[in-house]
Amino acid sequence: MPLSVVIFILLSTLIVFGFISTMKFLDIYRRAKLGEGGGSGVDNSLGTGELRGLIQEAVVDAIQPVEDRLEQMEMALRQLPEAKSESAPLREPAPEPLPDESVKDLLSGNGCG
Repeated sequence: MPLSVVIFILLSTLIVFGFISTMKFLDIYRRAKLGEGGGSGVDNSLGTGELRGLIQEAVVDAIQPVEDRLEQMEMALRQLPEAKSESAPLREPAPEPLPDESVKDLLSGNGCG
């Protein structure tokens, strides 16, 4: 790579970063000047702890009705009589077997259709 290309890239890089740095420092200077000279100077942004606290408060407020309803349901469930575990489970009657002729008709394709 020729030396002139390397010098051009270095100078371009220095100019771009110099411009960005100058703009950043001017922005910092303007903010500091507004804060000292008659401006409100109040930072309206929230800190991490404040934001975390607000989110936690919102979650607690949102969950509270659900927890109350769950507690009511648990109390109602406790008031129900317990089921007897000794009782036999209900059994459905077995279906009646088909007559031999209807089975033959269904297998041969001569059914109800």
